[in-house]
Amino acid sequence: TNKFKNNKEGKVEFVSIILPTYNRSCFILNAIKSLLDQSYQNFEIIIIDDGSDDNTYTLLQNKYKNYIRNNKIRIYRLTKNHGVAYSRNIGLENAKYDWIAYIDSDNIVTKDWLYSFIANIKSDFYIYYSKFIKVESKKIIGKDFDFGTLLENNFIDLGVFFHHKKLVNELGKFDTKLTRLVDYDLILRYTKKYDPIFIDKVLLMYNDSKQHRRISLNNQYELNNTYIKNKILEKTKVCTIIVTFNQEKYIRQAIESALIQKGDFLHEVIISDDGSSDETRKIIREYKKKYPMLVTDLSNDKNLGISKNYKKCIEYCNGNFIAILEGDDYWNSDKKISSFINFMAKHEKSRMVFSSTIILNERLMNLQIIEKQSAYKRKFITGKELVEDTVPILTLSSCFFRSIYLKGIPKILYDGRLSEYSLAFYFEKFGPIGYINQPYTVYRQHEGSVYYGANKKEKLIQEIKIREKILKICNNQFREEIKEKILYRKKILESLGNCNE
Repeated sequence: TNKFKNNKEGKVEFVSIILPTYNRSCFILNAIKSLLDQSYQNFEIIIIDDGSDDNTYTLLQNKYKNYIRNNKIRIYRLTKNHGVAYSRNIGLENAKYDWIAYIDSDNIVTKDWLYSFIANIKSDFYIYYSKFIKVESKKIIGKDFDFGTLLENNFIDLGVFFHHKKLVNELGKFDTKLTRLVDYDLILRYTKKYDPIFIDKVLLMYNDSKQHRRISLNNQYELNNTYIKNKILEKTKVCTIIVTFNQEKYIRQAIESALIQKGDFLHEVIISDDGSSDETRKIIREYKKKYPMLVTDLSNDKNLGISKNYKKCIEYCNGNFIAILEGDDYWNSDKKISSFINFMAKHEKSRMVFSSTIILNERLMNLQIIEKQSAYKRKFITGKELVEDTVPILTLSSCFFRSIYLKGIPKILYDGRLSEYSLAFYFEKFGPIGYINQPYTVYRQHEGSVYYGANKKEKLIQEIKIREKILKICNNQFREEIKEKILYRKKILESLGNCNE
């Protein structure tokens, strides 16, 4: 029987309390006891054992048989350790009740912890929080709510954060990409939209001891914090797509050149290996593990082909802009993306922009600047200049797109090889193609590349197919010139006959 039956509005409320644990058998019984001793008893405890290899699961099963039998306590045992965000999400997915509370297995709550939240529930308020005390330092933390102050420095612990389940469905669960500050991220996202009510009481004893293994002491801080702030502030987001196939020799340099990009934007590096038979996929997994909040691995177990691989990645992107970096190329400046963002901000009609390119000939081991590009001084190129190859767009790795438009390109552009040249002709119909005369991209020529590695006949066939595709999507005024370009290449192809050049 509850000492307190309802809140101020006369409604009986029920609470799901989420308790993740990993190898904390020496602490968890005290945490659970503080829950079972609550003055308010309308709750369930959801324990997620996140792959513990001590005796945590057996201890809980034996200690709380009766509570487990009557569903006061429910235990979910994971076969391997997934991390606290994943574990809490399991709890959220299985919570039966409208209100959600949290406790960590090494913390303890006061007897009136739950009632203090329940008693203050008001209509149209979905979040409540209180003060807490750090056991070792004796420091009391918690104050009236101000989002700007919270964004600068967190003063709410998840153990005193009480919210309605509707926020989970509306604003999402814990972000599993984070390796640290998981609680802070969720608290910021929820309180940004819904004002919380502050309860001026100390309701949690927070274990700030450094004598045992804690997430807050063992994972990267700055990387996670930057990711969170950029996301919360809804900064410009750029998705860099790297598609690759059997490029173990080059893929590290490509990925590293994307990860070092600097600027005031949110960055996601989306990598998709297309069923490589070498070590490419293994290398991608290494970067995904090291940078989970930055790297997304969309790799295929089977080979789809380069255009299908691009299509899958482009459809996945949810940023404002998309940059493309081929797995055997790399960027040689950490300002590449910020430079493109600034260009697009100044020229809103431009849907596509590209920069000049440096050629790295792997056989000769030298770097070459393309004279046609370096000599071109204007910010935009015309369709006529595209037809005449006055300013050649050498590689997709030098291109940058407004996401909404790249995601809407016609299917025909994915037929055969997705080409920077055909994309430029398509986007030229709607606005100027931007050009930045800075050699941000290094295009690697090697025997394994799709175009450079082909013989003369194969190159001609590729060029013809691309221009035949362009005929179907380009501005009508360029059709005759493009037909002439196709005819010219076909005549050269015929003259080669059966030779294998």
